Amino acid sequence: MARDSALRGYLLEESLAWLLRFSGYRLLVHEDQDPVELVSQGDTLRVRGRGALHQVDALGEFAFTPAFSMPVRLFLEAKFYKERVGLEIVRNAHGVVHDVNENFMTHAGRRPRQRYQYSYALFSANGFTAEAQKYALAHQLSLVDLSGASFAWLLGAIGTTAWTLDKAQKHLGPSEPFPMTWLRTELRRALGTAPDHLLPAVPVAEGKFKQEATAAIASFVAAMQQRSDAELLLGFPAAPFILPLAADDHHAFVAYADAQPDHAMASHHVV
Repeated sequence: MARDSALRGYLLEESLAWLLRFSGYRLLVHEDQDPVELVSQGDTLRVRGRGALHQVDALGEFAFTPAFSMPVRLFLEAKFYKERVGLEIVRNAHGVVHDVNENFMTHAGRRPRQRYQYSYALFSANGFTAEAQKYALAHQLSLVDLSGASFAWLLGAIGTTAWTLDKAQKHLGPSEPFPMTWLRTELRRALGTAPDHLLPAVPVAEGKFKQEATAAIASFVAAMQQRSDAELLLGFPAAPFILPLAADDHHAFVAYADAQPDHAMASHHVV
């Protein structure tokens, strides 16, 4: 049986992938999109590092490559913990991004393979400890605290959907595992976060579970789509952090940003 916390984590991961695709990134969800760097294991995507394979919650490749630089890819990691994320998680993120950025090689008499500049962003439903924040700043890792008012609608939708899916489990057989792969596939298809030809055919038994789970997914996707015109955007300033931006008029903001790409920022200290 799937725990409520695990369901919340899966829903948050897919929500972040949905958000990332509107922020100038192409989503990478399968090894077929880059057989050299990526490895698919079931519904899990892993990225090759110099020393190991590393699981990724969501991975995006920026649509434009900065001049005199390498193509940029971004790891997104989602944590739906009851407590604040601590130093251990952030330290692991640093190890992952360092390992994947070291994974390159050349061959005598041949051109080196394509390299990428990987960055890392951690999203937490309940914030980060002071130690975690200090470490992330020192190593240029982005931390996004989802506990503020701007994300209340998202966490509310995730909580309601996870609760409904958790209750739907009573219709599964006593030895039947929760179909996580089916859930993720249906979410990606409904949210449009993965091309159809890269989504596996994952059957699930007909019955009350499928009916209730399908209805829960549809309600969750509807809640996300209702925010499509006033949805949160991810801003990437010339600094080691990400700015979640909540626009009242999504289309007007994007048009304004296109016309005036440089913006002055005012800093505020919150105690």
